[in-house]
Amino acid sequence: MAIDFELILPNGKFYTCEEAVSVTVPAIEGDMTVYKQHIPLVTELHSGMITLNTSHTFFQFFVSGGFLHVTRSGVYVLAKKAAKIGEHIDLVQEILVEAKKMLEVSEGLIDSDRDVIRRYIANTENFLKK
Repeated sequence: MAIDFELILPNGKFYTCEEAVSVTVPAIEGDMTVYKQHIPLVTELHSGMITLNTSHTFFQFFVSGGFLHVTRSGVYVLAKKAAKIGEHIDLVQEILVEAKKMLEVSEGLIDSDRDVIRRYIANTENFLKK
C-alpha cells in the first residue's frame, strides 16, 4: 500500500514519489514514521533527515526545518531548503553557515528561540559528520 510523498520548497515541488511505503521525518517532538492511512496531522519539523522508503529502495533528504502535513493518502513536507543526500552536500553546508549567522544576530530573541537555532546548528553539524 503506497502513499504519495511531496517535498515542497518555496519555488515549487522539489521531489515527488507516488510509491512511498513509509516516510520518517525529524518532527519537533522526535522522529516520526508515517505509513498509509496515518491519522491526519500537521506538525513542525526541525532540521534533519527525511527517509523515504519505497518497496525496492530508499531516498534521503536533509531539510532545514519546516512543516509536515499528513492526509489519509499523502505526506507533504514544506521546507525552506532541502538537499537530496549524495547530490547537494554544498547546500547543507550553506544552510549551516546561515544558521550560525542567525545565532550571532539573535540577541533580541527569547532564550527558547535561541535554543531552537542552537539545536538546528547541532543537528546540521551532526549530519555533516556522518
